[in-house]
Amino acid sequence: MWDSTSGFKPSTAVTGAMADVLERQLQKQAPKAPLVDTAAKGVAEVLFDIGGLLRSDKLNGQSILFSRLALYLNPKLDIAKLLVGGLLQDGKHLESAVEAYGAIPADSPYRWSAQLAISDCLRDMEKTDEALKQLQDLVAAEPKRSEAAIALGDLYRKEKRFADAAAAYTTAIDRIGKPQQNDWAVYYFRGTSY
Repeated sequence: MWDSTSGFKPSTAVTGAMADVLERQLQKQAPKAPLVDTAAKGVAEVLFDIGGLLRSDKLNGQSILFSRLALYLNPKLDIAKLLVGGLLQDGKHLESAVEAYGAIPADSPYRWSAQLAISDCLRDMEKTDEALKQLQDLVAAEPKRSEAAIALGDLYRKEKRFADAAAAYTTAIDRIGKPQQNDWAVYYFRGTSY
């Protein structure tokens, strides 16, 4: 999703990052052991699913309750941490959201999404230097991904650092490769930065 004032919205980046996680999971060989090996983990999965359904119905208060219950039963359920972070971010509890996203370990497939969301929270808390550093680190860490470069360009543009914004968008365009129909806005924002 694009918006004329802030550009690329991280929720779209997070969605794209989640698709990458799912694609990698589908490419793995199916596990021989059960996916859920204890009753507590099974109940945690159910509570997480209910939390996700409640969020889709815009019942964020109830959603966070079920998601936190899921984490109580299975503290390693990283996708629930991502949901809690998103709910807190939606409610403008940004410092708590950063804490929830930060609880996702470095080896988790959800880490990338969480790190993008942290940069969004930092930007909204007007911690621009920290947000820029976070995004620069993400751009350097994943040389094939464009989401962080786009978000970096958007933040530079917001700060009226147009030459830096154009360079970040160029990095994103280089990483996109063959442009798709929905990539037009990256070119547009690079053009406005020039």
